[in-house]
Amino acid sequence: MPNSPQVISISYGPALLAFEAENEVILKGEANDLLKNLSVLDRSSNTFQLKNPNKNYILRPLYDIDTQSYGVYTTLRDF
Repeated sequence: MPNSPQVISISYGPALLAFEAENEVILKGEANDLLKNLSVLDRSSNTFQLKNPNKNYILRPLYDIDTQSYGVYTTLRDF
């Protein structure tokens, strides 16, 4: 977000990735370091896992989300 550098989204190529989450996603760390903890779970469906302290998140392309709760923006904190 231009006015809030601590609010980010993650893309894979042209696809915006969505966090499968029922609540607001708040991540610990810096934006550049987060991608080091992103790994592919399933290449055929472009499903990813993001490891962050105390929690692992599943991310899928937004176009693949149907009835799940999701979020596309996350807030970064240094706590």
